[in-house]
Amino acid sequence: MSWDSGDVTFRFVQGGEDFSLPNENVSHDMVKCMLWSINELKICIVEKGKIESNECFIIGGANGGIHAFYHNGEIREIYRVQLVRLFYIETKALLLAFSQESFFHQLILLDDCKVEEKIRVKVNGKWPDFQIVTMRTDMLAMCSGDNEIKIWDLKNDENGTVSLKTAKGFSPKDTITCLSFSNVKDCLSGGTAAGKIANWRHCQIDEEKLSKQWILQEAINIGSKIKMISWSTVSGVLAVSTGITVTLLKEQPILSHMNKNMAVLQTDSKKVSLISLQSFEQHDIQVSITLKGLHMDEKHLALWDDQKVHLYQIIIESNGKLNVQSASVFNCSASSVVVYQQDVCCIEDDKIRIRTFQGTVKQIISLPEIEGNPIMMDISNSWLCIASINGFIRIYDLSAREAHQQYHSKYIPKTVQNFKYFFRIKLNKLGNRVSFTYCTGDNNGSKGNIYPGIMVWDADSDVVSNFNFTTGMTDQQQYEADTNATFTASNRPNTSVVRKIKKEQVRYRLPDYLPGFHCWDSNDSRYLICEANHCKPNAGPNYLLSIFITSEDGLHMQDLQLQSRNAEALFGCTVPYIYFVRKDNDGNDNRSNEIRIGNLILRQVLREFVGLENSDTTTKE
Repeated sequence: MSWDSGDVTFRFVQGGEDFSLPNENVSHDMVKCMLWSINELKICIVEKGKIESNECFIIGGANGGIHAFYHNGEIREIYRVQLVRLFYIETKALLLAFSQESFFHQLILLDDCKVEEKIRVKVNGKWPDFQIVTMRTDMLAMCSGDNEIKIWDLKNDENGTVSLKTAKGFSPKDTITCLSFSNVKDCLSGGTAAGKIANWRHCQIDEEKLSKQWILQEAINIGSKIKMISWSTVSGVLAVSTGITVTLLKEQPILSHMNKNMAVLQTDSKKVSLISLQSFEQHDIQVSITLKGLHMDEKHLALWDDQKVHLYQIIIESNGKLNVQSASVFNCSASSVVVYQQDVCCIEDDKIRIRTFQGTVKQIISLPEIEGNPIMMDISNSWLCIASINGFIRIYDLSAREAHQQYHSKYIPKTVQNFKYFFRIKLNKLGNRVSFTYCTGDNNGSKGNIYPGIMVWDADSDVVSNFNFTTGMTDQQQYEADTNATFTASNRPNTSVVRKIKKEQVRYRLPDYLPGFHCWDSNDSRYLICEANHCKPNAGPNYLLSIFITSEDGLHMQDLQLQSRNAEALFGCTVPYIYFVRKDNDGNDNRSNEIRIGNLILRQVLREFVGLENSDTTTKE
């Protein structure tokens, strides 16, 4: 919206909204202002003399020159240069001006929007081939039609270079044509002339050089020369333009599943790898479908897309080699699939259908209307856990001819705060405890609305216990702390209990963290591992919480340890080891107490069991 005074205001206008301005005469000593919020628009009139602000806009002119635009409408040139791009580094009150002569002018912003040139740097490359983007709060990335990107860290006054690599799928002669940076993903991306996307993920390594902190991922092939890329500012979506078509890319988590000593992972869009966690043998399976999910039990593997379920028999040959053999394919539009012996359980719209390997329906599980449709499930041994859209949890026993419900349904929203929907659920080996995380808003599980805690429903005692990341206390500790706080002076609090709670609270309090993946130990039904991930990617280290749960005492915090910087996501635990999907990092930089299995699995020893890896079962227990 433009004003007759020359002012310009930008605002998103909703359809049908009345935003007309008042027509009354206003004196020259008055200024009309628009105030808006999500719910309303207001017009106010204030005296110019009552506006007290030193703020101004810095504007780069098309004909050269940098201008300051003050709140009173005054515009004044503050620096003269044949300007191409202008950046403001807020953390250092620094203006960066890139000129047509390929100079970078560092300008210090003084009081009253005056500037003083600090340094002037000549860079290789000419506009318009020269590409520049800002990164984080005080970094620049730039390239000029070659295969490398220069990174300039203004905060620490460092610079480095990252480049395309043939080992990651790029040709030696490929060149970078455009750049974009995602604050959401902390990822620098470049489009290339050969039609590929290069992504460098930031890894916070204090002792390493700047160039070592940016890790190149596998190339993504678009097929045509890329002219422009742009990351969304609010989500992890990358728009890619070839000038003819626009493609939207969104990173998907690697599909993975672990069953005792076997793991299966999606290693490519059309490839799945079956891996023995004991012998480290690996067998790759080429698939022709667009994978929606995967699951396996001890003898069978299920892969599915939107239309069909593919079943494979897992074969361990006499020489220890792994192999698979196609067992069946049947039509089924399922959102989730689990395999148990000769049965396949599928969530299909509002029902769970238990099918044979040929696809014949053996049994249909329908939930009452009050519970809503099933949305996710987990299986452990012969126990099946089902979570519904309205917040109910059910546990079924699959060992009999027909599945039957083992406990009464549990209504979770009645026992937790601000429940909207389940985020993740996991079932222990005895089928009597369900761990879960949940969301408090309708934002598709973004980190902004995950409840900062891990919850456990003990089905035997019908009690929901929790550990809160923000307070650093379990629900039992919170109850004891509240009880002690209400004691009167004549009835002194139990100071030993208070001291113990405060000591543990200091150790386990994680106010900037949210729960990630969690899993039960495959051997001990009382032992739970949960990721504690920083709210902002790469802003801090991630941790692992180990929790011991009993019906008598609820949750007992066992340990808190740093998660390996090579770990992408937790996906299994068999004491003394925990297993992760491994980050796509350069080189083999495994640390002590961790080992790489294949290209995508990382095995780490739990800190409590370091030195006991080869002990007998009794010692571990």
